[in-house]
Amino acid sequence: MILILEILMLVTGIKMLLTGRGFSKKVPSDKRFRYLGGFLVVEFPLMLVSCFLLGVIWMLNHPGSSVDKMTSDIGWVSIVIEVGLTLIWAITWAIWEKSITKKLQAPRADAFPLAPSAPADAPPVMAEKTFGTPIEQRTQR
Repeated sequence: MILILEILMLVTGIKMLLTGRGFSKKVPSDKRFRYLGGFLVVEFPLMLVSCFLLGVIWMLNHPGSSVDKMTSDIGWVSIVIEVGLTLIWAITWAIWEKSITKKLQAPRADAFPLAPSAPADAPPVMAEKTFGTPIEQRTQR
């Protein structure tokens, strides 16, 4: 099951790297999807390297031990590392993709002005000049 999830993330990451698109057809292609694709592609080699290094470090600390002893000692540790990191990667993938999709579907800030502009023939409005905060104004009187 975890291997299927890792392969799914690898294939999806390659697709995102090449196309720059997520799963939603409503969202245009964006460079952030390529970053997410690179993040997903890194996961599979990271799992292989982490479990390989775990085995190498164990063998260096226990010279002359058999493979059966190594499997019994660190078998569950490597499974926990792989499952844990894969689930963290999958949760991060879901949150990151949702964030990108939400940002791309949100209306642009410059599309809607905050305040209506004054007509071109209107006279300029002059603000009343006051100096200092209201507390300073009261003490100056």
